[in-house]
Amino acid sequence: RVQLGSTVTVELNRQTRVYEIVGPSESNPSQGRISHLSPLGTALLGHGVGDIVHLETPNGMHNYTITAIA
Repeated sequence: RVQLGSTVTVELNRQTRVYEIVGPSESNPSQGRISHLSPLGTALLGHGVGDIVHLETPNGMHNYTITAIA
């Protein structure tokens, strides 16, 4: 399950992205380090491999498929 400190690989629109879930003071989205308090970080928490996480943004709904957790 995704938790603080996890490195999460997701697929979004046929592209693979890797995020590390960190505390707010450590976040650096351009380096793939996102806060557990950010909208995406919060949405990913508690989910497992194979789960599809839905995130509503101003640009519409995004569906992230979790492919790996380390």
